[in-house]
Amino acid sequence: PSARAEAASREEIEAWRTVVKACVPPLIEQWAAILDVHPKTIAYRNMKSRWGSCQPDTGRVCINTRLALYPPRCLEYVVVHELCHFHEQNHGSRFKALLDRYLPDWRQADALLKR
Repeated sequence: PSARAEAASREEIEAWRTVVKACVPPLIEQWAAILDVHPKTIAYRNMKSRWGSCQPDTGRVCINTRLALYPPRCLEYVVVHELCHFHEQNHGSRFKALLDRYLPDWRQADALLKR
């Protein structure tokens, strides 16, 4: 998918944005309730080096539109990952414990995204 993303047309990039924008809000709603967090702003960007980002202080979550090229579980993983940052801002053992608790198969999705 990364090679495909590099050669994408504007139309393809917009199609990815449309897909991701349709899929993310229900995931955010579901997982925000489970994790008891309250994101305020959801942004979508075509990023080369990140799958998502989170600013807990402002409540902003940004999701990479290139996730449309991956299986749906990867998108869910990124959403959960970013929402877990509302509780733990680094990627230390407590952060990984949160992911293990709420999304036990997160390592498989992470491995897919790192290929």
